[in-house]
Amino acid sequence: MDAARRSWKEIAGLIFCGALALLASPSSTTPAESSGPLELAAQKIEAKDCAQAQKILDDFLRQNLNSSVAHNLRGICEAQTGQLAAARKSFEKAIKLDPKYVSALVNLGNLLLATHNESEALKQFEAALAHDPDALTRDPTSYTGFNLLGLCRMDQHRYSEAQRAFERALQINSKFAAACVNLGNALLALKCEGPALQAYLSALKLRPEDSIALSNVGLIYGRQENFGLAVPYLEKAHQHAPRAVNIAAMLAEAYIRTGRKGEAKALLDQLAQSHELDRSTRESLASLLLETGDASRAVETAKQDSESAELLYGLGYRQAETDFEQGKNAEARETLEAIRGLRTPDARFHDLLGSVYYVLDDPKKASDEFQEAIHLQPADSEHYFKLAMVFLKHRTPEPAIYVFETALQSRPDVPNLWLGLGLSYYFAHKYDPAMDALNKAISLDPNDVTTYIVLGDLLSQTGRSKEAMEVLRKAIAVAPSVYLPYYYYGKISAGLPNASAEEVMKMLRKSVALNPSYAQSHFELGKALLQLGNTSEAIEQFQESLKLEPKLADAHYQLAQVYRKMGDAVRAKEEMRFFQGTHPTMDPEDAILRLDFHIEKQ
Repeated sequence: MDAARRSWKEIAGLIFCGALALLASPSSTTPAESSGPLELAAQKIEAKDCAQAQKILDDFLRQNLNSSVAHNLRGICEAQTGQLAAARKSFEKAIKLDPKYVSALVNLGNLLLATHNESEALKQFEAALAHDPDALTRDPTSYTGFNLLGLCRMDQHRYSEAQRAFERALQINSKFAAACVNLGNALLALKCEGPALQAYLSALKLRPEDSIALSNVGLIYGRQENFGLAVPYLEKAHQHAPRAVNIAAMLAEAYIRTGRKGEAKALLDQLAQSHELDRSTRESLASLLLETGDASRAVETAKQDSESAELLYGLGYRQAETDFEQGKNAEARETLEAIRGLRTPDARFHDLLGSVYYVLDDPKKASDEFQEAIHLQPADSEHYFKLAMVFLKHRTPEPAIYVFETALQSRPDVPNLWLGLGLSYYFAHKYDPAMDALNKAISLDPNDVTTYIVLGDLLSQTGRSKEAMEVLRKAIAVAPSVYLPYYYYGKISAGLPNASAEEVMKMLRKSVALNPSYAQSHFELGKALLQLGNTSEAIEQFQESLKLEPKLADAHYQLAQVYRKMGDAVRAKEEMRFFQGTHPTMDPEDAILRLDFHIEKQ
């Protein structure tokens, strides 16, 4: 949120410097000009007889065309009779004749305020102050003069001096609302938000409709992340200044922060149609919408400006990456699909979106994205790997074999491709080439635990359990903190004759300790406990496996058998009913297929 502007209200009605006072100013006149017609004209102006004063001045100027005082007096007459354009020319003529003519500079500044040309007015006041620091405050009771002085100091970024000037104006007139607002602005610039808030609230007691005070109260509450309090002030500010883009933008942000996205949408549509959003505000709102989960609306807000669109594309991609890493896959998909039209996506974009669709189990879209990534970046082996994994996940190993073999023609040095090829052959029941490919992967990367796990399981499934256990020992040595080698080692060794119950238990307990959320580890540990006669803990492990994976059929079967032996016919019958209503235990290929996320995460 950005701070609102200064308050000029109650300033534009200032009277012009008194005519008689002008004649006493050292820089405004000479002794010759201080008498006769000019003094008479000044008296007529003081008496509100501007017509007679102007006649006197016109006669005088015919003979004294270069009299700065006469032009200044004439400007006052013209201003007081509503001839503002003519008055401006007269004041400018006086200043041209005498650039240090303080009274003319102040009068021109006042005239510019009256015609709502505030920035030019400030220039005149600052020029007057440069020649006479007391130009605006020579009258110690002039609260408007001190307020103007404060505004000039604000424009010069001399905020402490501005604060003192506004405070002096309020000492003279405590009901001067404009000075309250301007004091709030000075305090806000000095980062004194608490006192600034009080100044704005004081202004609103005097002038409840002041849009600057309303919007800045909303701004301060917003900075304090108290958006519930910010909204009513910003709504009132927007009602009083419906075309003020900065107020509408602050209100839209407050609506978004408080979950009122429908109202935010209406405001953003209005802002978009007006084409008045500056780039900074557009980018701020688009980023906020993205952050709060409304990627489509963020894109609508940013797309009308090419630089804003490019910025949002980068922000959106990074947010999608974070969401994907945190398992927020639907959110990542929504963001990526929303931003893809902001620029031509690169291979990295397609790879990430393909990964999201892979996890969301949308093989068609995942395949399309990975193929596009390969098209854009054919040298990156990871794209091939992920594309082939889409086929493996859905039990179509032949196209996966084709993808891996194609990739290996140009990148035979990539161990992951050999691992993927080994997996594909394994699922295609081509065990010998599977083992060859997996051994090749290990030769290229002897520290990849995943390859050892796959090879160990493959050896086990082909009846070579002792070789499998040796491979799994290597896996444990390579990655002692990964749970799967312990799981497979314990499971395989439990099925061997003369198996060491102590070793089986050690391995399975280690697997559970490393990953308590893996249901199969609890299930196998339950079986091992049952073999040792530890029925109560076995039941606990079976129950835990079902909490994690309710459709784990073999756990229901084991529980049914345990309860039957315990004489608990009711629970035995119930567990058997659950068993009959669920699918059988995963076959080895299903278990290995779960390694795809390990390939991604390790």
